Amino acid sequence: MNASTRYRRAESGIGAGMGAGIGAGIGADMGAGTATVPRAMGGQSIAYRETTNPPRAEHAPAREGRLDEGTMSDFSDFQRDIADAARATFRALRALHPDEHFYAFALYTDSGAMTVVPAANSVEGLRRVREQQAVADDDPWYAWGFSEWAYAAAEASPFNAICGKLADDVLSPQFVRSRFPEFSRQLHADMIGALRLLDREGLFGTGDERAAITLFVSISDDDAAEALENESAKALNPAAVADAFLRRYD
Repeated sequence: MNASTRYRRAESGIGAGMGAGIGAGIGADMGAGTATVPRAMGGQSIAYRETTNPPRAEHAPAREGRLDEGTMSDFSDFQRDIADAARATFRALRALHPDEHFYAFALYTDSGAMTVVPAANSVEGLRRVREQQAVADDDPWYAWGFSEWAYAAAEASPFNAICGKLADDVLSPQFVRSRFPEFSRQLHADMIGALRLLDREGLFGTGDERAAITLFVSISDDDAAEALENESAKALNPAAVADAFLRRYD
């Protein structure tokens, strides 16, 4: 099965049916996704959320901690909300698995743009999955296909409120369906922005530690997934890391 075909298969247990509602297939610890929130993202109506193309990553992350007020102003409220959830999840995973070496962190959504879900993988987690599935060590899908990761949708409860916001927007009677492509593009940009914020904080380390980690954004069970992964990886990672990621299925 090639990479393109695999992107279209059902994301068993984490992605199947995600467009039908935020409670389906996101992960057992996320609950039913019934948060009641205003129909706005980051305090703004969809009509005023501007779509932007993410710039190439600049890599001079600070030591992990709070960013100064000027730097924080570079990010929208919604991007900071996503970053807060991702920070909590990724820190929890590292705390639960302190002896593992994490090599990738990602955020993914569904084709209906009603979810944001975290995923991460470690060298040790990859080895376990390959052994369980009896797959060859040189199969790149298990290394980079987030649906196969050891920690896809793990420790994801901090994202419940975000999924509630998105579903409330998309399912609202006031939602203009013709604007869905813009809404979806903006969500992807916000996910990229959230990971960039965490990178600037230093959550993923500096120097050699950062060079061992790949960040990207994706969509479950969607033909556009690989293109989004590639573009987000270029925006978020040092050039050498991004270039290696772009060749992952060669």
